[in-house]
Formats: sequence, C-alpha cells, structure tokens
Amino acid sequence: MAAFQSLNFNPTSISGCQLWLDSADSSTVLLSGANVSTWRDKSGNSRNAVYSLSNFASRSSSNSGIYFSNSYYTTTYTADVTNETLFIAFRSASPSNRIMLSSPNPNGRFVGIPDGGITPTYSVGFGKDSVTWGATVPITSNANVLTTVQFSSGSFSRISANGGSYSNYTALTFNSGSNTNIGGVLSGGSVIIPYVGVIYEIIAYNSVLSATSTQSVEGYLAWKWGIQGSLPTTHPFYNIAPNSANLPYPVNIPVPVPSQAFSLSTNPLVFFNPTTVPGCQFWLDGLDSSRFTLSGTTVNAWLDKSGNGNTFSRVSGSPSYSSNSVLFLSANSDLLRTAASFIFSATNSVIFYVAQVIPNGNFLDIISFPEVSGRSIRYGGAGGLVGTTSFGGDNNDFANNNYYINGSLNPATTTSIYTVPHLISAINVNVVGNTRVQLSDDFFSRFFNGRIYEVLFYNLGVTTNQRQQVEGYLAWKWALQSTLPSNHPFRNSPPGLSANLALSLGRFQGTSFSPRSISGIQLWLDGNDPNGNGVVPASGASVGTWVDKSGAGNNATSGTSPTFLSSAINNLGVLSFNGSTQFLSSTDLYSNRSFSVFLIIRRQGANNSGSNGMIGGSSLSTNQNMIILFSSGTTLRFAFFNNDLDYPSFPAYTGNTATEPSFLIEFTYTPGTRIIFVNGIQVALDGNTSNLSSSLGMRIGSWLGTPSSSLNFNGFIGEIIVLNGTPNLGSRQSIEGYLAWKWGLQGSLPSNHPFRNFSPPPN
Repeated sequence: MAAFQSLNFNPTSISGCQLWLDSADSSTVLLSGANVSTWRDKSGNSRNAVYSLSNFASRSSSNSGIYFSNSYYTTTYTADVTNETLFIAFRSASPSNRIMLSSPNPNGRFVGIPDGGITPTYSVGFGKDSVTWGATVPITSNANVLTTVQFSSGSFSRISANGGSYSNYTALTFNSGSNTNIGGVLSGGSVIIPYVGVIYEIIAYNSVLSATSTQSVEGYLAWKWGIQGSLPTTHPFYNIAPNSANLPYPVNIPVPVPSQAFSLSTNPLVFFNPTTVPGCQFWLDGLDSSRFTLSGTTVNAWLDKSGNGNTFSRVSGSPSYSSNSVLFLSANSDLLRTAASFIFSATNSVIFYVAQVIPNGNFLDIISFPEVSGRSIRYGGAGGLVGTTSFGGDNNDFANNNYYINGSLNPATTTSIYTVPHLISAINVNVVGNTRVQLSDDFFSRFFNGRIYEVLFYNLGVTTNQRQQVEGYLAWKWALQSTLPSNHPFRNSPPGLSANLALSLGRFQGTSFSPRSISGIQLWLDGNDPNGNGVVPASGASVGTWVDKSGAGNNATSGTSPTFLSSAINNLGVLSFNGSTQFLSSTDLYSNRSFSVFLIIRRQGANNSGSNGMIGGSSLSTNQNMIILFSSGTTLRFAFFNNDLDYPSFPAYTGNTATEPSFLIEFTYTPGTRIIFVNGIQVALDGNTSNLSSSLGMRIGSWLGTPSSSLNFNGFIGEIIVLNGTPNLGSRQSIEGYLAWKWGLQGSLPSNHPFRNFSPPPN
C-alpha cells in the first residue's frame, strides 16, 4: 500500500494568519487542574491568551472547548485591525449581554452576543463596543456556532453565521490603541458583561480573504466542531471537509479510509459507512479479505459486515476469491446462498452492487430469490449480451424502471457497460414475500458469469440523498466516480461522515490498522491468516507452521500441530490447541529485554490438574523462564518461574464451549514494572526488577518442552503480538482497539477507552 498523503487542512496554509487559538490541541492549553492559565497561539506569532483577572476559564476534555464565565484573558493581538477576516467557533450559554472579544477602549473591535434589545434577539454581532455595534446574524441558543467577520477599514464591515450570507454594517475604523482580550469588557478593574459559554477556536487573518479561502476555513471549523450540517447546502464543504492539497480525495491509497483527520482533534471526517443508512440487512465487501472463509481460493463463505450475521455460504461449484472480488463461472454452477430469509416488498427493497460481467451468450442471473417465483436480477437479451442489451429481471422485478446504472436512471446500455466494473442501484425491487437470497441462480440454470465486488441490501427503502450517498461510496471505492452523472453530488468528492455521528452510531469505516507499524514488533501471528498470505487452510486442517506477519521471520513451527478452525471467534479463524499434545515453537523474544505480549484467547475446557500454559519456554532448567498461564481455575499468571504476578479474579470457565467468552490479554514488562491487562483494563502490577536471562525458545500452547495434559492450553488462540519493549499509551491502546474490533471484543473495552466506539484509523 502506498503511503498516506496527509490532507489535513491547516489554517496557516492561508497567508496572513495572525492569531490561532485551538482548544482541540491539548499541547496549547496550559492547565492547573481544570483551570486554563494560558491558551497558546498556533499562528507562529506568540500572541498567547493569558489569564488576567476574575475567574479562570476551564475545560473538561480536549474536545469540550474552553468554558468562560466571568473569565478574562489578555492577548497581544491588536484590537485596531485595518483589514481582517475573523472566525470564531463557540457555544453561548446565554442569549444576551455577552462579549467574547473586546478591547479596554470603546474604539476597539468587539465581537459577541449583543444586548437583548438588539434584533434578532438571539444573534452574534460585532462593532466598536456594546452600545454601538450593529451588524448581527441569528444563531441558535446553546448550539455550536461558527461566525465569520470581515472588514476593511473605512470601506465595509460584514458578519455571517455558519457560512451563510453576510449581514452588512457601517464601514468601521478602529483606533483604541489597545489589544484584543477574551471573555468580557474591562471597566474600573473589573470584568463587566462577561461572556458565559464555550469558545472552541479563534482564527484571524490580516486581510479580507477570498471567497475560496474563507469557505475553506469555514469548512475546516464546521467539520471539526460538528457544525457541517448547519452550512448552506450550496457551501462547497457541506458534504466533505477541505484538505490542504485542494484535492477531492486522498490519493494513492485504497478506499474506504478516513479522508481527513484534523491534528489533535477528536472530530475528524471519516469515510461514509453504508450501515449509517437505516435498514441494512447484509453487506458483502470484496475489499475486506477478513470476511471470507476459503479453501485455497475457493469461497466457502462470504461473511456479512452489516452486523446481522447474514453469511452467504457455498451451495455448488467453486466460486473463487481474487482481485478483491468473487469470480463466478456459470460452467461450474457457482452459487452462494443465505441461510436466512428476508422480507421483500415492492416499495422498500433496495439492492446495490458492483459487478463485472463475462458474456457467454446466455442469460446471466447475478442475484436471485429462490422462494419467490424464481425471480432474479438478470443480464441478457435476445442476442445474449451482444450489442444493445437488456438488464432487469423476471416478472417486472424493476417496477417503473427504478434502477440506476452508474448513478443514471435506466440509461441506454451496451455490452461494454457490463464487461467492466459497474454499479447498479436497484430501487423498489418488485419481489414481494419472504425469501432467501442467492448470488448466481440455479433456476433454469442461469448461473452468473463474472465478478462480484460488493453487495448491499436495505429493507426500509432509501431517500434520494441516501441512494446517492451509497452510490458515491461505492463509486469512489471501486474507482467508478468518473462514470457518475455530471450533476451527481458525489462525482467530484466522496460522501463524508463526521466522527460525532460515527461515534454515536458506533460505526467507523476505515482500512485496517496494521500492527506492523508499531515500533519494536517482533512477532505477529494471526489465526485468521495462519499462512500469512491471505489464503487460509481448510477448516480442521493441521497447522505445522504459523507464519510470522511482523516481517521479522519468527515463524512458529517444530511442534505438534494444532488445528485450524475457520470461524471460532467472531466468525474468524483461530488455532485450536487440545490441552494435551499440541504446541508450536518460536524463538526467544523476551530474555534480557523489556517486552510486551498481546493475546486473543478463548478457553474450551476448565483448567486441568496443573497449569494450562498459553505461552512458555522449553525447559525447567532455569528459574528465569517466562510463563503465561492459567492456574487454579481463576488465576491468570505472568510468571518468571517461581516469581509470579497473579491476577486471581479471572472469570472461571463457564463449562459451555458455545458461550465461553473470548478475552484480550496483555502482559508488559520493563525492569521495575510488570503489568497484566484484561480487555484493556489494568488488573495486576508489581515492581519486579530482574530481567529474564534464559535463552530458551518460546512455546505457544504449552509452557514446557514436554507436552502434558497438566501443562498445555485447552482452547483457541486467535492472535499473538509480541513487541520488543513496552509501547507508549497511544500505541498500546491502538493495538487494543485493533484486536478488540477485529475479534468482536470492543464492547469489553473500558468506557473511556479511545477505541471503544470506533476502530483505530490506519497508521
């Protein structure tokens, strides 16, 4: 994969930035407890906002802004600007008598919430002081607001809210001889008319910016602070945030990915996720190789990403996975089918897919509904995909021509449209009843011939905007955006989704975080990919070598082979160890050094008479042999032999292999600190100061060289990551988030974990 080209918009990329106060950047907010002592300027001009008198402003978290209440801060930024464009993102707690920016002298520039006598009664305005200011625009009470102020001395003055049209005011000239202060007006040594509310960000320039530059800063602030939905629909950044390179999409990287990530902000723009549209019943994604159960390249199952578990299983033939898609050959009678039935209606059934036809002169059914009169979505015509062709289905399945090809309603079609990847939006599919769904069709032997890249089905209907969002997502993902109509809202940029919405829905769409990017990685064993190449063995097969994906070449081998199970944890593959004879060996990765071990495990039996070892050495010949094991039923032990750190309250084995939970377990060691984590929560710590000095190898599935029913692990291991050294907090939590979301454990992370609600972004 090519390196990610950063597209983070930076306000200083526009010349003339004089002041930039950003509450999302924790490094610029100096605190004493919750009190803000200094808010540092990021413009490069060192015009910091410094606590002066009255009450401190405060903050509770990095995305909460800075809360002012009778608080006063001074800056060295002039209040006597001659040309200026000023942006403030804020949320006022009061409808009147509140000054955000001021000078000590009435002839300086003031910005804030005007007196209650001003019309409109709830507005933001500016002028020379609280009496003479006049330009106001309406805002919403207690809501995040973006205001833009522009003026040129003696020529014009204007203000807008949330990127809307300007309200004009008398031409102004300022001559206070003082600087801009924040939080109220100073009179007689006291703060009067104090601002009560939150200020998120302030950015000022020493010129009247062009419309393009103004809208870029508005887009940046709106998406960052969750105001983008309040921008005018005609605003160029209503659907997507701006970027520093003026590009519509990150280049040289597969989609979907987060298309923006504002530095140190918790509110990036993340790529559109199809499950944010209500009613998604199944989602098959060819780009996500983790969602396939394979025998070689043959697809035994294509796993649903909607969260509903609607897997498509192989019924006949040998559909194969390659080139991020599933190849169906009609000659082989290739067919995948759901186990569950779905309720279809003529008005609410919507299917989207990306596919490519390989013409063979026959009718080709790509999607079929076996319980409803053999209906299908079909390619073909009298000439069998030669020249002008038909697309549709039996029994008028597309009522009123409600289908779109590459975003265009029922266009004239030729074979060439279908023999390359193309996007179909089948709206109001006229299939009424309860039926399973098939990819390909065994009715009249009209098996599909071609590739299927992605399929989405909704049972609640979609609005025009939702249809176009899904089309935009699929088109940009599969490089079809240039085939969309010129007036399609997502032809020039992909649909976006604010992180606030992603957080509230618990859905974040991104390419996978890779442990290989973490400094010091020595071993990465992935049970869902034991061969390390995306091709997994058949379920039930023995695994003699578990390939290290870290790049260090520390393969686990030379043992008694465990068994590969294709869908044991979260429908992903694992290695199953039988608790008596099975184990693998790797090299010594922990002697004479600090180290960290991450494990995904699930027990399939109670502790045996001794101690079930998940990780260990190969001999008892030293008292400094690292062992990770279960002991006495509810004790998780991190042992340097005869020198143990125990967590005695681990949940006991349930006695039911079908309901036994999985766990993310971590062990970190550096001289002076030895820690155990379970599901991202620290559960045990001690001050061990001795390095391990053995040069023994690592055993996986056992803790001694000789297999034994009292020493071997009885259960599944999904993934193992070993680091040389201990990661910093951000790296540790990124690995936890990656493993938790991959193995379905995100709900077990602590509520304040940064990746409980969405997976870590690409690194």
